[in-house]
Amino acid sequence: MEEILEAYVTNLGKYNEGELIGEWVKFPVSKEEYQNVLERIGIKPGYEEIFITDYNSDIYGLTQNLGEFESVEGLNYLAGSIRALEPEELDKFKAVMESGIDLREEGIRGLVNLTENLDCYEFMPDVTNEVSYGEYIIENYIEGVNNLPTINGVEITAYLDAERIGRDASINEMGRYSDKGYVLDNQGNYSQEWNGCTENIPDEYRLSGETDT
Repeated sequence: MEEILEAYVTNLGKYNEGELIGEWVKFPVSKEEYQNVLERIGIKPGYEEIFITDYNSDIYGLTQNLGEFESVEGLNYLAGSIRALEPEELDKFKAVMESGIDLREEGIRGLVNLTENLDCYEFMPDVTNEVSYGEYIIENYIEGVNNLPTINGVEITAYLDAERIGRDASINEMGRYSDKGYVLDNQGNYSQEWNGCTENIPDEYRLSGETDT
């Protein structure tokens, strides 16, 4: 099974004393599982704070947007939101991540809100470079392309510079290529589903008794 998000949760008090005591947590995680982790790493009176030492995910580019003091409930919300995506939505989410295109918001808030605003991005899975994008534009946007005349038996579209067309289009659109395809922000309406505050995370992702900073 694909690893959505895994974080190494560390006892901050022990770390400050020179000990690295922590445990990998796979998100989304249940309240009971998370509380068991806290007990095992010694989170108790006098040692009540945690921080994230490391991240791991099979989704390329995801962890680069996360910091060491993220709310674990925020991480739970993010992983749960990704898991809830339909297969086609997940493919687009991965493509957006891999492309490195600018998101409307930064950090974990931007990632959570991306799962609810994927319609703001166009994704062309078969377009991976300027040439293939130019060819896509020629085929799909030149009116009557299939009925154009030929020159010495050669279709007139063969004389068009697909690479230049693709390059200029991607520059104008500020789009990004990746191995998964081409991604661009279509400037559609964006809704902020989460404002980044822990208290506004849905109950299903809340981890009662969590002690993040």
